[in-house]
Amino acid sequence: MESKPRETWKEKMIYMRGQKEETPEVKKPEYEVTPEQVGKFIGVFLLGPLLLMVCWNGLMPYLFGLKTLNYLHAFCMIVITRFITNAD
Repeated sequence: MESKPRETWKEKMIYMRGQKEETPEVKKPEYEVTPEQVGKFIGVFLLGPLLLMVCWNGLMPYLFGLKTLNYLHAFCMIVITRFITNAD
């Protein structure tokens, strides 16, 4: 006669309550950054002001006698322009 292996107290309680054993769930982050979003950020917020600064400093002082821009001013112009035009 074979004897059935003994159940632990926890196993008995799970059986009596009809619950399954809890397994830890791996949560996915709510928001995941894609490579396209990283490229857009680099293009708009890092290279965009640099391109604006170079074009402005190469053209505007000679045509209209305006001051040259530094990187921070070019960045602010990009942000203001995107805010006004509601660009993504």
